[in-house]
This record gives sequence, C-alpha cells and structure tokens, in this order.
Amino acid sequence: MKETLYLITNISMSGLVKIGVTNNVEARLKSLNKTNLPTKFQIYETFDKLKDPEIVEQEVLEHYADLGKRPNKKREFIQEHPELICEFIREHKNLTNKPRDEQWTFEKLGINQGETIIFTQSGAIHPKIKATIVGDRKIKYRGKEGSLTGIALDILNSRFVDKADKPLKSVRGPTYWRYDEKKISELIDGL
Repeated sequence: MKETLYLITNISMSGLVKIGVTNNVEARLKSLNKTNLPTKFQIYETFDKLKDPEIVEQEVLEHYADLGKRPNKKREFIQEHPELICEFIREHKNLTNKPRDEQWTFEKLGINQGETIIFTQSGAIHPKIKATIVGDRKIKYRGKEGSLTGIALDILNSRFVDKADKPLKSVRGPTYWRYDEKKISELIDGL
C-alpha cells in the first residue's frame, strides 16, 4: 500500500496542482521531472500519517471535480491554490475513518431493496450506469453483486481509467453513487 499523499506544483503549469500517492516522493518527483516541461515540479506538501492515502486522494479529486476544478478527469490535476487543497485535506482526512461508515445500511438511508441508484464520476452523472439495491449494503450491476466500492472500482477501471494508466486500487464507493439527487456518501454523513 502506498503511504504518502503528495501535492506538487510547477511554475510552467500555473494554477494547477498535481496530487498523487506514492511510497517514495523523491523518486516520483524525479520521474515526473523527466517530462518535456521547461521547469521542474516542486513538492508543495506531503501527508504521511493518513490511514488510507489512496482513498483520501480519490475524495480530494471527487470534491474538486464536483466544483469544476479538475480540468481533465483522467489526470490527477486540480485547478486551485495548493494551500486550499492542503486545508481541505487537513479538515477532511478522517472522513473515511468514521465509525458510522461501518454502521450504515441502505434501509437506514431510506433506500429500499429493488430501488435504483445511479453512478456519478468527477461531477458528471451517468444515468445509463445504474445498480439495484439487493441487500443491506449490497448492489447488483450487470448481474454482479457487490459493494458500492467494489462495483464502483470495476466501473472506473473498465470505463474511465485510460488503458495506459495504472488501474485504481481503492476508492470510497459511496461518493460514486447517487440516490434522489444526493450522493450516498452525503446520506451516510447525514446519519
């Protein structure tokens, strides 16, 4: 598991911040600096004490995509001042560790078995990507039953991750599904 969440900037890419997760920030920076940009990337901030940095990274990307500040949904760049991103991470880094996240059920959220939820990604709603509620915390998509996270990960890797990129390994599934105009994660956070 990768251990460090990083934010890097490059003066040649004014207004953009790259976010990522790695085990070796210096090696990652060195590989990124082999590009054809006229200036080098610089480390702005690193976060080493996160429980699951890959999930925090996905939450940050989703948050800024929802705000329309992610210029390319297939790349990990955010159009925002890096200090504001750091502030968001510091304020929300424990969202994924809330005990109630483990206690929710669809019934507690007011969603009945047989009802449909819709997939959303980087601020875009995909009404043709639907799943059916089949259990307390299970959904069914294209004949396969699984969790919000497992099915979301499958959809993201098969439909939204460029084949040249590495597949995603973890996401916070409830941020990718909507019911009645609200993300499932918002309903969970409201419990």
